[in-house]
Amino acid sequence: MKKNITNKNKILFSIVLCTYNREKHIKQCLESLLSLDFPKNNYEIIVVDDGSTDSTKEIVKKYPVRLLEHKKNQGIAAARNTGLKTAKGKIYICFDDDCYTNKDWLKNLAKAYEKYDLKDISGIAGFIKLTGKENGVIDKYMDETGYANPSPTYYIQSTNIFMRFYSYLKNMFSPSIQSKKKIFEVGEIWGANCSFPINVLKAVNGWDENLSGVEDTDLCDRIKKRFKKRKFICTKNAIIYHDHQLSLKSFLNKPYSRGTAILNFYRKNAKTPPIFPFPLVIVMITLLAILRNPLYGFIALLLLPQIFYAWWGIKALKKKKLYYLIFPYLQSSYELSTILGLMKGYLSAL
Repeated sequence: MKKNITNKNKILFSIVLCTYNREKHIKQCLESLLSLDFPKNNYEIIVVDDGSTDSTKEIVKKYPVRLLEHKKNQGIAAARNTGLKTAKGKIYICFDDDCYTNKDWLKNLAKAYEKYDLKDISGIAGFIKLTGKENGVIDKYMDETGYANPSPTYYIQSTNIFMRFYSYLKNMFSPSIQSKKKIFEVGEIWGANCSFPINVLKAVNGWDENLSGVEDTDLCDRIKKRFKKRKFICTKNAIIYHDHQLSLKSFLNKPYSRGTAILNFYRKNAKTPPIFPFPLVIVMITLLAILRNPLYGFIALLLLPQIFYAWWGIKALKKKKLYYLIFPYLQSSYELSTILGLMKGYLSAL
């Protein structure tokens, strides 16, 4: 029988907002959380300032929230664990400092929890959208690929590299995140709009502070091992708006800078890292073409991404959006950056 998850005088949700040097975003973020259409006695807002050196902390002090401070920057995993230690609710919600939400976000997240027995749930994620202010092609690419939204269940159903490659292609041609379903099971949940029963988090000792950049994947992996029958769920009704505004440099630097942490995670769990063969094939063919004639190399570099990442050309025709033709170059570059990051991690471990 469905139960109303709210209780008049009991904190149910602990929203933990981790922040670091976000003086330009933190005001909008906090004001959206304080304007939620949800019983005020049923949620708390905890802000963990992770050693900010700008005016972020001073801005936070003006609002009726609980502020916890790190004297120096320790990383997102440490900040989330600090929030976990003091959270009073049953459900821990991660919230990023460059996000904001609408008034019914928490109400819709609560409705998703009401659909399940809490003992069957490992965590529930909302859905991340861009703010609508972005005009850059990188933001459009991230929105189209469902960047930072949960991964499909079939991504984790096989350790066979060929099946994983098939899953990759399947998701490229028909992204699971674009499903018409409003609430559905996913493989794992991450970052800005995910929530977990607090007893689940404490059972696995929270986030691993040594795996910065892949801390969410590691957390979900440990939860799946500890609670094998529980599920991760995504609800598209609980929407958070993420103000990415990434430059090309930042976009490509992310997977490269996280390479060591990603490799350490896969080594720790005896897993095979992501397989992205297309960038390597493109580089090899381009180099061979350059040896014949530099012009051939330029032509190869221009055409090969369109061939290997053909789903973008197909979508460009279907949706009549020519800027989709830029996406093969972004995706191949991002995947190549991921490969180089893993190589960097491997070399640093020698």
